[in-house]
Amino acid sequence: MTLMAVLADGPLRVAHLLVAAAWIGANIGLLYVSVAVRRKGLSAETRGELVKALGFLELVVGVCLLLIIPLGIGFVYAAGLGLHDLGSGSANALFWGLLALTAAWIAAHWRENRELGAGMVATPFQRVYTPASWVLRLVFCGFFLITGATSLAGSGIWASDHIAWKSILLGFILGMERLTNYLFRDFGPVFAELVIGGETPERFDRFNRLFLNAYPPVLTLYAAIIAGAIIGVTGL
Repeated sequence: MTLMAVLADGPLRVAHLLVAAAWIGANIGLLYVSVAVRRKGLSAETRGELVKALGFLELVVGVCLLLIIPLGIGFVYAAGLGLHDLGSGSANALFWGLLALTAAWIAAHWRENRELGAGMVATPFQRVYTPASWVLRLVFCGFFLITGATSLAGSGIWASDHIAWKSILLGFILGMERLTNYLFRDFGPVFAELVIGGETPERFDRFNRLFLNAYPPVLTLYAAIIAGAIIGVTGL
């Protein structure tokens, strides 16, 4: 029995479910805090604490999303739901390679969040990590969208339609996550202006508009998460 099979019989299945549950829970918390931070008349201290909570929840969401990639691919292979052309050695190399990449990616993501939280912007590390992270996310986005679509057409790597649909939804979620990140690109200076300069109608409107502009892709992303959860539970 290969190491992949051992993991599939227990820990890998449980880890995939736990990470997915944590991802959904953190997203719910992120939405709730985003509503709270947009209240008018909050003190700078209160709004600052809420923004810290937003940053922590965003970090949890990001970590869970990255972990879902190797755990999902590993589980699909081990459960016989896809990647049938891979031998056990190749499958194990793919799984552990993706897990190592994810661990390094999470460590870099954590460092970027710490630097941004400390007010460090455009550091040498960020100038390398930020575009690299964008490229990797877009590569995985395209991979899951394309392999899901080709599998539904009958010539892809996923062995069942419900896995193909989950692949498409994961690719879509990765795309919406990048769009949301792009829409929040000015959050740091807008928030600093609101806190340092004091709340005025104009400053609050700029701060509030960041969230309002991001809600459509965020809510679309949440709809995709719910659809993926339904497909995963029912096997549709």
